[in-house]
Amino acid sequence: MRQTIKYSICAAVAIMIVGMLMFQSIPDKLLRLFDASEEMLRLGIPALRIISISFPLAGFGIGAGSVFQALGYSVYSMIVSLIRQLVVLIPCAYAIGRVTGDVTGVWWAFVIAGWFLADGQRAVSAPREPRRDPHPLIRPKIKNQKSCQAKIDISRIKLSIFARRFPKGDAPTGAVNARKALLGRWGKAPYPNNA
Repeated sequence: MRQTIKYSICAAVAIMIVGMLMFQSIPDKLLRLFDASEEMLRLGIPALRIISISFPLAGFGIGAGSVFQALGYSVYSMIVSLIRQLVVLIPCAYAIGRVTGDVTGVWWAFVIAGWFLADGQRAVSAPREPRRDPHPLIRPKIKNQKSCQAKIDISRIKLSIFARRFPKGDAPTGAVNARKALLGRWGKAPYPNNA
């Protein structure tokens, strides 16, 4: 599984590096695909070049976020992405815009946010030391003891409802055998009055 995770993140970073190289080398041609005016080219070329610096970092962040979602830890990915958008990107863009007074400086907020996304995903995915049991003899025999206890309690409730429905041996033979088996399993009736 670790090999697959490394491969997928490396593939995402490689794709983003190709995109970064394209945005660095031919931003004017990319903008002309959308029939950009001269004003749009003046603003767009520096924007594409600055924003594309964060592409490899974003590739790592997106790859790691996809791994978290695939493994069922989507909350981690969501938290890091929300912090990137709301806590890092917007305030950085506002602060840089106020300091520089130029729209070109605002694009550096994407680089800062991309670094945060990659660093946040890396911090969340850092290996942790597993919790150790205090002693091997104290370790429970059942992995999910609460789930097992809930199943036992549900079985006892069903048995007690069945026992109230057929008091004193009027139950069908299969139910009597099931009741004996359940009582033998736990050693006592769920409700002593119906035993």
